[in-house]
Amino acid sequence: MIKNIYIRTATNVITSVISVITLVLIIKIFGTEVLGRVTYYYSIAGVLGILSDLGFSTAYNKFLASEDNRRDIAAFLFFKVLLIGLYVIIFVSAYFLKFNDGRTDARLLWILFSVLMFEKIAQFFTATFIGKRDFTYMSIAEIVASIIFFVYTLFICFARLSIYALASTRVVIPAVTILWGVAYFRTKKINVFLLPSRADIRKYMSYSMPIAFSTISSNFILYADKLVLGKLMGVNEVGLYDIAHRCYAAVDKLIKPVTNTMFTEIVHRIANVQDFFHKRFQDLVQVLGFISGVLSIILIFSSTFVIATVFGIENSRSAFILKFFALSVLLRLFWRPYTNVIYSIEKHRLVSMIEPIGVLMMLGYYYLLIPLEISGVAVGAAALPIAEFIMCIIPAGVLKLFILKRHFGRLGIDKLLISVWLPLAVIIFGGYFFNYSIFMLPIALLLFVGAEFYMGILTKDRFDELMLPIRKVFPAL
Repeated sequence: MIKNIYIRTATNVITSVISVITLVLIIKIFGTEVLGRVTYYYSIAGVLGILSDLGFSTAYNKFLASEDNRRDIAAFLFFKVLLIGLYVIIFVSAYFLKFNDGRTDARLLWILFSVLMFEKIAQFFTATFIGKRDFTYMSIAEIVASIIFFVYTLFICFARLSIYALASTRVVIPAVTILWGVAYFRTKKINVFLLPSRADIRKYMSYSMPIAFSTISSNFILYADKLVLGKLMGVNEVGLYDIAHRCYAAVDKLIKPVTNTMFTEIVHRIANVQDFFHKRFQDLVQVLGFISGVLSIILIFSSTFVIATVFGIENSRSAFILKFFALSVLLRLFWRPYTNVIYSIEKHRLVSMIEPIGVLMMLGYYYLLIPLEISGVAVGAAALPIAEFIMCIIPAGVLKLFILKRHFGRLGIDKLLISVWLPLAVIIFGGYFFNYSIFMLPIALLLFVGAEFYMGILTKDRFDELMLPIRKVFPAL
């Protein structure tokens, strides 16, 4: 697991650097309003595709990780084709009923619809890489795609100054993923042209349908938040949010190697290692808690300096928004391991079915918080990560912990809250009095690391295990 995490982390560091450089070019040449407009239209096209997965990707990852059966691949492809076809029908219908009115930029909307089509096809190949745990092949594909994306964006920025050309750059990464995936299937001689049996279909439906509520909710929020923000604050605020979100995405790419590789690994170990949850899993969540604290401190204390230096002081509001994405870091690395266990023991049905309640709550938070002003400063786009944090804790997070408590007994969360979250909260609160200066960053990190050594979260054994894959590559370390 640790080896795969390091492979994914190294890959995402490379792609993050390329992504940030590309974003700087786009902001300098096109500006935040153009970026916000593209993002807004992308969200319109995306929200119409919230039915294009329905939990089948999660089921596919689980089945492929548990047992490498080619019939599972064929069955997933069958469902994917049906759902992509459904998306096409919904989008075309919505376009002629709602958006063919002369006020909508139809050309931009159709370009971004095409981008999303490529992304949904690419999801089939990405899910296969994850299910088969072939993270090296997946990493090479992502690096190649990012380099091609960067070169194409350079061409657009300096040769084709057009919002439509800018929107088209989003198709590069999924298109390269598809080509890479086709080559992978040919190399591995994987035959996907099999008709799924009724048993295959029933297996997918039984596992996926409860997750569908959660997947629909997640997909809706993924796009609806920008639509609500654009309606209440305008597309320029969407552009400022997009800057903050993409900077956070660079951090999130350090998190995704953990969360993406973790699911299939946890499924495998929960099924085959008797005491995994009470022993190795507790080590995992405590180490992840420490990592989430480090990333949150870096995000909060460096945001003002990074935004002002890289994107210009005129976009300083993005730094205010970026600070609140520390909440998203905590969510990803705290809740995701427990969510993965819920799915692996197939206790996900009730949790998934209450997700729509969380969506309704989140929309309410948006309309309440986005226009809210505190000391003359509008909360605006900062409301998006705040609302996500609240929704993931209540009601879904509390229910997940209740289910795991009944299944496993002791969870060990009290140690995590006292030993990780409490010192982190004290350090962040103290940083407010220094305006979260970049010069306070090393002091904040030293205080947090010291606290974690004292609390027993960081130990020599854990440190040695984390370093083992690196030492195999660099023995001198």
